[in-house]
Amino acid sequence: MNKHLIYIVMMCFMVLYTSVGFANPMNKTIVVNDGEKDILTNQMAIIDEYEILLPAEVVREYIYSNVDLDRQLKQMKINFSLPRIRLAEPELSQKFFSGTTFSLPTKNIDGISYVDLEVASKIFGFTTTMDAEKVTIAINQYSSFAPLLLKATADRPVITGQKINLVWQPTFGEKTDATKADKIKGLNVVSPSWFEIIDEHGTIKNKVDERYVKAAHAKGYQVWALITNSFDPDLTRKVLYNEYAKQNVIKQLALYARLYQLDGINLDFENIYDADKDQLTQFVKEVTDTLHALDLKVSIDVTVPSGISQWSACYDRSGLAKNVDYVMLMAYDEHWRTSPVSGSVASIGWVERSLVNTLKDVPAEKLVLGVPFYMREWEENLDGEKTGVKTMTMEMAEKTIRERQLKPEWLEAQGQYYFEYIDGDKRYRVWQEEERSMTLRVKLIDQYHLAGIAAWRKGFEGNEIWQVIDSGLNENKVTEKIVATQADQDKKETKAKKKNKKKSDTAKK
Repeated sequence: MNKHLIYIVMMCFMVLYTSVGFANPMNKTIVVNDGEKDILTNQMAIIDEYEILLPAEVVREYIYSNVDLDRQLKQMKINFSLPRIRLAEPELSQKFFSGTTFSLPTKNIDGISYVDLEVASKIFGFTTTMDAEKVTIAINQYSSFAPLLLKATADRPVITGQKINLVWQPTFGEKTDATKADKIKGLNVVSPSWFEIIDEHGTIKNKVDERYVKAAHAKGYQVWALITNSFDPDLTRKVLYNEYAKQNVIKQLALYARLYQLDGINLDFENIYDADKDQLTQFVKEVTDTLHALDLKVSIDVTVPSGISQWSACYDRSGLAKNVDYVMLMAYDEHWRTSPVSGSVASIGWVERSLVNTLKDVPAEKLVLGVPFYMREWEENLDGEKTGVKTMTMEMAEKTIRERQLKPEWLEAQGQYYFEYIDGDKRYRVWQEEERSMTLRVKLIDQYHLAGIAAWRKGFEGNEIWQVIDSGLNENKVTEKIVATQADQDKKETKAKKKNKKKSDTAKK
């Protein structure tokens, strides 16, 4: 694709329409040139300041017929029966000789499915020009026999001599998208939730946004795309015991990694039968071997060690750690959503014990501490019986404290502030996550010489959290000042309480 021409034309349009507002997208007629003549398709491309959207039907009718549209899943499934994909590494290209099936995400607008034109051009090998009235797609009648070479670019961000500072990003609104805000000091990895294994054949649902990758790289962030097993133990078992399905997952990950210039893959496989532990370890090894050959980082998320079947006992942490670059310890949900009793999501003692137990199987230099940016507000009746629960962000907790004029109490054993209030016949209890509790967790990373920190999730954090994390990872005195300031404040409050009590006792006498 002639990218430079497209960008120049689009920039011209932006300048032209700035005075009248370019908030609304523009529609342009699509013309397809098959090498001999121009064909008017009667289909329209949608163009805005961010992207050019191509109707998926244009691809199927004029460019490559072996595609299927799934409007419910918002996917355009592409079936390459010939080995049309090539990687720069010849030994890995062999994986594609048997053919390839993969998907591009679609956007449904007014009942029509669209794909990103730039990504589609890389896959199908067409070129594009654009004038004031139309978008012309030029295809070669023999292009279906030309292999697509995917290779890494040389300008991706590099992490050297730094602790990992990662944030998971499951949603992509204005507040939750790390690429739409100013560069976060210290943050060096973003992990968007883009991939999901959805059937027993190892088909991956693809939700990648190429613009996000480019914007993240421009800010200096590496992109480690997250893939889940749909948290389905039966589906996971079918994939793990099926060689075709496993290789299908690996081929798709390799293709997507190069197509979108990803820097890593984060494996978030949860809720797995304990009996499939060894199969999971072997599969992770095969995934890692392929992705390492593409110079990608591979990490896997694990729960804290416990005897809980399918959620903890399903991991061979030692075996996994031998293969991947990093093991992310999800050190949260000490009290999970359906817990019969109210309590902290991650008290400091519980976190440290979980960390120490994990270090028995995972080397410190590979272990990344997962921390929560969220907490839970527990609802109880006045007899103490739990009746409900909701997730709170740091901002929501601060708002509740302000509006209800509450004074949280620091709990030394939990390493958290605690507050509660009564509304009607209900008591609401919160073990709060904020700067001071986060400071204690970041100090564990230095104390145990861990590889870094990973936070769930973007959009749940308070304004000062990133400073706390960055300062702690760089052994800056700011974190010590925060702890000292809070401790001094607590001492003053305790002293004041004792003084007031003494006055009250004197008055009574």
